[in-house]
Amino acid sequence: MPTPVSALIHAATLVTAGIYLLLRSSPLLEFSSTALLIITLVGATTAFFAATCGLVQNDLKRIIAFSTISQLGYFKNKLLLFIIIIIFNLTNEIIFDINFSILQAACANVLPISNNSNLNEIKKFTDKFFNFKPSIKYLDKYTDFSYSGRSIIKQKYLKIKGIYLWINNINNRSYVGKSVNLYIRISKYFSYSYINENKNKMAICGSIYKNNINNFTLYILEIIDKKESNKYLSDRENFWYNLLKPSYNIQSILQPFTGINHYRFGKTVPDSVKLKISNKLKNRILSEEVKLNHIIGARKKAVYCYDFETGKYLMKFDGIRLATRALNLKDSFYIRYRIDKIKPLDVKIDNKKYKMLFKSSKTK
Repeated sequence: MPTPVSALIHAATLVTAGIYLLLRSSPLLEFSSTALLIITLVGATTAFFAATCGLVQNDLKRIIAFSTISQLGYFKNKLLLFIIIIIFNLTNEIIFDINFSILQAACANVLPISNNSNLNEIKKFTDKFFNFKPSIKYLDKYTDFSYSGRSIIKQKYLKIKGIYLWINNINNRSYVGKSVNLYIRISKYFSYSYINENKNKMAICGSIYKNNINNFTLYILEIIDKKESNKYLSDRENFWYNLLKPSYNIQSILQPFTGINHYRFGKTVPDSVKLKISNKLKNRILSEEVKLNHIIGARKKAVYCYDFETGKYLMKFDGIRLATRALNLKDSFYIRYRIDKIKPLDVKIDNKKYKMLFKSSKTK
C-alpha cells in the first residue's frame, strides 16, 4: 500500500472509528470507576510508549504508525470526561486529525518512497535531499563544472596557493586537499583519464568515477600567501582535516608519504591508520599479471645490459625494478640515471665484475 494512503487511513479513519465505538459505550463505563482507571492507565502508557518508539524509527511508515497509536492513547484518556465534553472534544479531534492526515500525506508524497525503495530509511533520504552546509566560512562555492564554470575557476585560482574541499551531494562524504596551484590541481578532477587511472588508488577519484563530477560541490576554503612555505600549506591542510574529518582522505594515508616523515603522522604511523590501510586492502585478490606489473614497475621499461669494455650484450630485464633487484642495487636511480647514456656502472654478477651500460632498446 502506498505511503500517502497509509497516512490517510491510519491517521484519520481507523483511529476515529475505534474511539467512536468506545465513546458510544461510555455511559456504561461511567458506572465503574475501576474501568475508567484502567482505560486511563492504558491510554497514558500507550501514548508515551508509542511516541517513544516513533522517535527511534528509520522507516517513514513505522513513524506514521507509532504516531497513530500515540494519538489513540490520548483519545482514551479523554474518556474520563463527561460525555458532552467528550463529544465536543472529539469534533475538534476529528478536524485536527483530518489536517494532520493531509499533512502526513503531503510529506509522504514529497518523498519518493515506496514499498520496494531502498530510500525507505530516513537516514538515506536525508543524505539525498539535504545538501552539506559546512558550519565554517568558505571563500567560494562551485556547482557548475561546465566549460564556462571551469573558466571562472581558472580566472580566479590559476597560480593561487590554497585549500579546497569536495563534497559528495549524494552521501555528504568529503575530501580536503591542498595545492600550490589550485586551478591546475582542481582541473585534474575534470579529466576522465586522470579519474580512470586513479579510481582504485584514491577514494575521491573512485567516487567521482562512480557518481559523476556534477554530483559534487567544490568549496575553496582558504587562500595561502605565495610567500608562505609548503610546510605551512601542509599545516593548514592538516588543520582543515582535523576540523572536518573528511572520509575520502584515506588516500593521504595510503599514498603518497613525503619520504619517511609524513607531515600528518610523523615517522611512526598510528595503529588506527594501519588498521584503515589493512581494512582497505583486506580480501583484495591480485591476478598474476597485476603482481608481475607491480614487480616490473609502473613504467614497464625493458633494460638491456652491455659490457662497457667489449660492447658485448649480456642480459635483458623486463623492468627497471627487476634489474635493480637482480643486480643487488640499493636504488633503481642507479639505472634510471644511466639508461641510454654512456655512463657505466660497476656491478658484480656471479663473483665477476663488470662495467655495465644500460639501454632501453637492443642494439645490433
